[in-house]
Amino acid sequence: MDILVIGLNHRTASVGLRERIGFSNEQAREATAQICSQGVLKELVILSTCNRTELYGVPNGHDDSVKAMEDFIMSYHRLQPQEVCTSFYRHTDRDAVRHIYRVASGLDSMMLGEAEILGQVREAYRRAFKQGATGRMLNRLFQSALEVGKHVRTDTGIGMHPMSVAFAGVKLAEGILTSLNDRRVLILGAGDTSEKVLRHLCDRGMKQIRIVN
Repeated sequence: MDILVIGLNHRTASVGLRERIGFSNEQAREATAQICSQGVLKELVILSTCNRTELYGVPNGHDDSVKAMEDFIMSYHRLQPQEVCTSFYRHTDRDAVRHIYRVASGLDSMMLGEAEILGQVREAYRRAFKQGATGRMLNRLFQSALEVGKHVRTDTGIGMHPMSVAFAGVKLAEGILTSLNDRRVLILGAGDTSEKVLRHLCDRGMKQIRIVN
């Protein structure tokens, strides 16, 4: 086993669980340092968005790196096995490569062709690289994944109409209400998705917006 992926996403876990198991940028740096210092992995990239949390690792000869990674995630976020174990998916080697290619291309997103995910993959890799947590295997994997994602977005039809959950929500509201002109909007939450919703609403000239967090 050269490469392994442990993760959960919008298909396998509820919104509540995804929020509990996500990593902020600072938490990702902290968790990367901890798990690498334990000798479980010799390379690691943590990708965490509103719809997925995934750990990409290169084992360090550990007897059961998959279980060790799962145990670390549960311990770090103070979760019990019964709360999360059935939500994990696991990929190794060729399947792991195929998975990150699909993720970077927007093919594994809640909204097919999601525009933001390629940048999120790039940022996760950049952070791990800067921290010294990547090596030959993950450098090659993520550099090729970014190339594949860019190729898919520029050379196929999937990039012609970029989509995101935030954009889809605003478009759905426009469809239901006919027009958003002179409407008052309440946004619940102040996370990344809410920020994107706010940006789309402002682009439409909306001014009566409130945020509750």
